[in-house]
Amino acid sequence: SVIDNSRDPEELLKAWEGGRNIGKPMKDMYLRMVEIGNQGSRDLGYEGLTDLWFSQYDMDAEEFLSETDRVWGELKPLYDALHCHVRNELSEHYGEEVVSKEGYLPAHVLGNMWGQSWANIYDLVYSSENSEEDSFIDLTKILEEKNINEIEMVEMAENFFISLGFQPLSETFWERSLFIKPQDHNVVCHASAWDLNSDENDLRIKMCIERNAEDFSTIHHELGHIFYYQAYSHQPDIFQGGANDGFHEAVGDLLTLSITPDYYHKIGMISEVDAIEAKSDPISLLMQQALDGVVSVPWTLMLDKWRAGVFSGETSKADLNNSWWRLREYYQGIGAPRERGVDVFDPG
Repeated sequence: SVIDNSRDPEELLKAWEGGRNIGKPMKDMYLRMVEIGNQGSRDLGYEGLTDLWFSQYDMDAEEFLSETDRVWGELKPLYDALHCHVRNELSEHYGEEVVSKEGYLPAHVLGNMWGQSWANIYDLVYSSENSEEDSFIDLTKILEEKNINEIEMVEMAENFFISLGFQPLSETFWERSLFIKPQDHNVVCHASAWDLNSDENDLRIKMCIERNAEDFSTIHHELGHIFYYQAYSHQPDIFQGGANDGFHEAVGDLLTLSITPDYYHKIGMISEVDAIEAKSDPISLLMQQALDGVVSVPWTLMLDKWRAGVFSGETSKADLNNSWWRLREYYQGIGAPRERGVDVFDPG
């Protein structure tokens, strides 16, 4: 997409504003959803939708958000250092009229519509000091050059888990999962894993796979869920699940940390020489992981803070958008490239 790949600030701004403008029509529908969700939660004995969502963590909403703030306090110094470095590098590339060396990062130049990952601007913010050529492995380019299709990407991820001692995926997984976006009807393309009936091994993933590095990693994450489902399928229903709603995500993300140069070499994606070259600059891999993993933390935190405020009524209908940007500035250090009005709905 333009946001992912363009380096033209005017083109990026136009694409970013276009993406934001689609939110306004859904504002009233979102507020209606909040009303229905809160009423349903109260019918179940909860104070509201936020308490229902966080109930799986054995704490109420206030305790949960307090705990996330504590964890964020431990990570924040690292994020601040990364933010400062990225801001300086982007300012050098685009000029201070686009990215100031002080203040917030403009939301449109981060390689992601939401600023939840900065992995797509890796080439702008890091260059190796150990060699004339950067040791970055362009997996997207490799997938295209080797003409590896979407199903083969899933098979590679399956083989990773088989190598750890897990059983192969069932035939129903391959028959019933959605791997490629249909041409004849609309689907929600956000990647997800489904345990529809683990007793009968009806486990599936749903995603519109594209041949790129991000989706290659996401497939490994989603199969982490699937193999977790498969591993506890023999347990009674009450024991089929993670310790809390975040546990499954931790399992999925843990597996993606194994996607290293050595792994690429073992599955035939790169040569041994390329793997050695990549390992000669370990900061390169750490930077790639930080631009995705570390950057996602303040995004998810501010998102839950915003939703909690909306669900509780603490955030008024007139303040929905201003509250959104206050939280983005405070937690992510990201600001809107242009002033946003109160009538728009950028969270949409």
